[in-house]
Amino acid sequence: MKKLLPVIILFCSLTTRLQAQQYYPMLDSVNRWSFVMNYFLVAPFSPGFVSVPCSYPGNYTYLYTEQDTVINANTYKKLYAGDFSECLYGFIREDTAARRVYFQDVVDSPEVVLYDFSLQIGDTFVISFISQWSNFFPSGAYRLDSITNVDIRAGTRRAFHLNCFTQASPHTLTWIESVGNLGDVIYPYSNNSDGGLLLGPCPGFPHDFTQFMSCFEHSEKVYYDSCAYQFVVSDWCFNVIDTCNYFNICGGINELNAGLLSIHPSPVTEKLMIRMPPNTNFESGSISVYNVLGEKVMSTPITLVDPNVEVIMGAENLIPGIYFIQLSTSEKIFRAKFIKVSGR
Repeated sequence: MKKLLPVIILFCSLTTRLQAQQYYPMLDSVNRWSFVMNYFLVAPFSPGFVSVPCSYPGNYTYLYTEQDTVINANTYKKLYAGDFSECLYGFIREDTAARRVYFQDVVDSPEVVLYDFSLQIGDTFVISFISQWSNFFPSGAYRLDSITNVDIRAGTRRAFHLNCFTQASPHTLTWIESVGNLGDVIYPYSNNSDGGLLLGPCPGFPHDFTQFMSCFEHSEKVYYDSCAYQFVVSDWCFNVIDTCNYFNICGGINELNAGLLSIHPSPVTEKLMIRMPPNTNFESGSISVYNVLGEKVMSTPITLVDPNVEVIMGAENLIPGIYFIQLSTSEKIFRAKFIKVSGR
């Protein structure tokens, strides 16, 4: 018995350490993830109004949770995606005892385990990515190869590094405890493609992915991308709202849309002149103005008399910044971008 005593003490000590290891949950009563599109050099928004529910895969400016709902006896938080409009993206829940985060989409597919922070090095985890046209991360079996510590805004957290061993891939999938994946928190439903056109100086994933997480917040900021933020504040080509919201405004590819409005002047101080696209034909519609966060700040009905006649819109009450103007009719949507500056 005396010879077994050291072994028993060692085993009990190891078990105690594992049980005592603190787990930092991902979900709180309020959760908001902010993202930056990292493919086209434009403000990150969808080419048109998204439907309700959302479609997969897709890019978005932000995700946030709201009220609870019960599905198959499990309590989830409703998860919404937003750009210029908002849609129900799916349902998310966390089992803190099991250290797992689950996602249920809006098309009644089986629930998936998004994150399993109970995995030990050498454990395997099967992941299926829904994107059919790109494979930054391949579908298949992943092995947890290492766990490291990383410093984020909220403190030191564990990072789980997984690699696919059933298909060759140069990319490591990383989960950060209490944050998720930094490319897309709902990563199996992402566009899952190469990016990197926005922030070349910031090395590695997620800055070579189609989008990246700029911030994750509860009541306080849990995470923000310090490398990206330091880069954009030093480059005049980026419009920086805060540590969570920024985008490129120099050149690049124009916004994708059904058509472009002709507007002038831009920058504008007081009055914005709007001309409809050629051959526009509608009886009534509305003109709305959105800020870079996708919030509607102005809206007015409009009746078309002559497409060659300019419509005058007052912009003097807008605070300086980047705005998007949208003309909505029953058949088409037209957009343009303008800059508001202070009057002299």
